[in-house]
Amino acid sequence: MEIKIAPMDLGQEPQVLQIESLLQKQANKKEDVQGIQIMYFDKQNSNKDLQKAKAFLESKGKIVYINEVRYGLDAKDFIYEFRIL
Repeated sequence: MEIKIAPMDLGQEPQVLQIESLLQKQANKKEDVQGIQIMYFDKQNSNKDLQKAKAFLESKGKIVYINEVRYGLDAKDFIYEFRIL
């Protein structure tokens, strides 16, 4: 399953990430005190794809919270935030 990561600079194209790789990143990383991983995804992702990604991660035993983060006054100025516990 693919999902687009939000670009960090204006004018950059969003990068594509395999959701399965999020589980590998957490397994290879030393656990911090809270075990929280935060990812920001592009607004080009459909809500349906985000819900599929959330369901996949929850099926693997993770807890996932999805939020919209607004960075401007326009309605189209937002990205999605995933908090994976």
